[in-house]
Amino acid sequence: MSEAKRDIGTAVSRAKPASEGAKDTLAAIEQRRNSFFVAKKETIFPLLREKNLIRTLVDGGEYESSQTCPYSAVDGPTGLRAELKPYQLDGLSFLLYLQNNGIGGILGDEMGLGKTVQALALFQFMKEKGGLQAAPSLVICPLSVLETWISEARNWTPGLKLVKYHGPAGDRDKVKALVASRKKTNSVGDYVDVLITSYDTVISDIVWFRRVFVWKYVILDEGHHIKNPEAKRTKMLNQLKTEFKLVLTGTPIQNNLAELWSIFHWLYPAVFDQPSSALFKDAFSLCEGRVDRDFLDDAKRFLELIMLRRLKDSVDVGVKIPQKSEVTLSVPLSKCQHSWYLRILKGCDQLLGETGSSAARPKYLAGVEIPVEQNTQSSGTKNTYKVLRNTLMELRKCSIHPYLLDEAFPDPYVVGAHVMRNSGKFIVLEKMLRQFVLAERKKVIIFSGFDQALNLCEDVLTHLRGNALGFEYARIDGSTLSAWRNLGIYLFNNDPRYKVFLISIRAGGEGLNLASASRVIFLDEDWNPQVMRQAEARAHRLGQTKPVTIFKIHSRGTVEEQMVGRLAKKAYLGAKVTENMQTPNSLDELTDMTELKAASNSNGSAVVIVSFIESLMRQKRLSDNQIDTNALLSWDWATILENCTDVQPGERDIAESITEEDEQAWLERKERIKTNLFNGTKVEKTSSRHPVADSQPELARAERRIGKQRIVLVDGYEVTKENLSLSEEASSPASASSAKPKERIVHDPHCFLCHQDGGDECQECPRTFHGQCLETESLGPSPYKERYWFMCPHHYCAQCQKTASQAGQLLYCCRLCTRAYCEQCLDWSNTVFIGTDVYEDVGYIPKSAFYTECAACRRERILLGADSASGLVGGVEQIWRRSADRTNL
Repeated sequence: MSEAKRDIGTAVSRAKPASEGAKDTLAAIEQRRNSFFVAKKETIFPLLREKNLIRTLVDGGEYESSQTCPYSAVDGPTGLRAELKPYQLDGLSFLLYLQNNGIGGILGDEMGLGKTVQALALFQFMKEKGGLQAAPSLVICPLSVLETWISEARNWTPGLKLVKYHGPAGDRDKVKALVASRKKTNSVGDYVDVLITSYDTVISDIVWFRRVFVWKYVILDEGHHIKNPEAKRTKMLNQLKTEFKLVLTGTPIQNNLAELWSIFHWLYPAVFDQPSSALFKDAFSLCEGRVDRDFLDDAKRFLELIMLRRLKDSVDVGVKIPQKSEVTLSVPLSKCQHSWYLRILKGCDQLLGETGSSAARPKYLAGVEIPVEQNTQSSGTKNTYKVLRNTLMELRKCSIHPYLLDEAFPDPYVVGAHVMRNSGKFIVLEKMLRQFVLAERKKVIIFSGFDQALNLCEDVLTHLRGNALGFEYARIDGSTLSAWRNLGIYLFNNDPRYKVFLISIRAGGEGLNLASASRVIFLDEDWNPQVMRQAEARAHRLGQTKPVTIFKIHSRGTVEEQMVGRLAKKAYLGAKVTENMQTPNSLDELTDMTELKAASNSNGSAVVIVSFIESLMRQKRLSDNQIDTNALLSWDWATILENCTDVQPGERDIAESITEEDEQAWLERKERIKTNLFNGTKVEKTSSRHPVADSQPELARAERRIGKQRIVLVDGYEVTKENLSLSEEASSPASASSAKPKERIVHDPHCFLCHQDGGDECQECPRTFHGQCLETESLGPSPYKERYWFMCPHHYCAQCQKTASQAGQLLYCCRLCTRAYCEQCLDWSNTVFIGTDVYEDVGYIPKSAFYTECAACRRERILLGADSASGLVGGVEQIWRRSADRTNL
């Protein structure tokens, strides 16, 4: 066979199967694949250069009479415990249609429609129809959804042998050893049907993954992770050998067509070779205002061959999910934001004056709450300067809150009303939280792309919790470990005390099910509109029972308004190529290219343009309606909605009357962000430098996780927040008298079990135990006791003996007994979750423990009739009363 006729979908022809049967299987797959692409050549040619593999196959004449295997509906596998919905059965039929034609493809259902269960149904179907497989399938997914795959497989396909390949090197080596031993006896299928791992793990062990098997399937969950063809991750995954490839993603196009080519190249490397990438890059450019609409239509027609995409509101889906609405709030900058924004624009180092006196300040700084130390230059002190490296990033930060700028952050910093007053967005955020959380008792998700913005949100929540009814919150950002992440998700979905979830868009915008929330707030927007859609889908998904409202807060007149144009163009690209696609069974009935083109026409892109024009009209109207933050402070939530949002009567009619010429003119407009504009007016730059402090202010903040502690560090001392004597009106630094030196752990003088004096003091927590008492409790001596060092049973799992460091830096410690559990051994459904502040009164806030009432103690309490309440938080008051005599500290 010629070089051009090599395997289209994968590089499996380079593998060396152990048997002739395997070679025959690969050859048969290649024949079907070649036949399919030759039969669909008219759809593929517009996306390729003149010299390409398909042209070579056609000219060779070998596949002149080639035909494709027709699409046919199938019934779900008998071993699947779930009853697939009709559209999910169609998805399974589509995946088998691709397999019968020897090709891989894309399952592109919108987020929340069950792509995982459809893939599991495919594995179960193959196992039931095909018998024992010579090689398993490989699922590669983000770490955030790894446990979701495992739990879904356990629930819906218990007959599948799914093995997790992740964790410490020792755990992975055990899997390797078992696979090697099974390969020697040709019994791999008895051990594993599906191996699941994460993207990072595959990269670290790529040599093993490349050599161990020619995999049956390689599935990339959230497959847009290979959108960058030059990334190390993408290049590594191209080395895997497999019979079939499948991509699961609800957002195959995010920023440009080059990302789509990267997915095509992974699926069919011999067809979409490197030279063809230039066609995709040239077809769409935001900065140059270049859009080849014909090429977009061609890309869509090819996608209809190899991709199945359904939306939540599609008629054929038949899923009833409550309506989702979107509200954009355009809010003014505060005086503090305004001054810092102009300072960044002009590069001027004198805007804040030479002294801290109000007389030296410009008029627009009158009344601005900025610590005097920030504006004062002592005589003889030399200013230090640096070139502003990223003006756009600094402007984006200032548009959210000036405290995101290192220079504007108060030092020392104390939580107070100034956090809200110095940002227009945070004034509105506080009003929203008071309305949704305190008044309506709804659950709210707050997204931001900046961790420091989430820090400030925590301070707003702390401020509200100190002045109103109590509630709890959880947080996920890039530094959140998997165990803490899972706990936060569980508590937010199941515990009525948890009302707010703070999430970094990139760290928690995909793979989470947070259908318990009905309000989603974006403090800022990501450059990628599909990332925003992914984040919205955390709440608006299957299982949601309430209407969902999405709030996006923009700062008026800033670069955030300029971002709207770029985001709209990217959304247009996605809508133009992926919306209103034909299904394979309908395409089989369309043989004429004219009919095919007509069927591919979509109005999804028009909706995007209408939305964009409406936003421009809204911006113009709101810019004419001057509002300052003093007015925002006095308004209630209803007044803010009335003045900061909504398209006025008649504007929608104007937006929907756009013509094709209007659309083309809009597409040709260059979308470049100009950092010298403010409120639509050009601002002349006076300097490219600005002053910075000799050293950046450092704030030792409390553990930013569930149950935020009330002990903070100020100048190296531990201080309780109650002793800081905060004022709501200003941010005055804590007095030196309120600080006290850091002290060692204060231990309970009595044994936790017998309440008698003496015992071994735990080196990790305040508890004390007698060795004999531990023996009596059948716990035996601590496995972590040495001559001068003792760790009590709360610091290792009662079942598997893992310490916190071995269990993801989190153990669930029972408040009433000596038992602790890792997340794998915990009885989630029968455990009562309390918090991290059990020993707060003695200054101990654990960093790797969350206190609970374990399942055994809960059962004992219920049998004794100590508490008749049921539910997740039932009996917490009784827990405190019953345990009071155990910790007389």
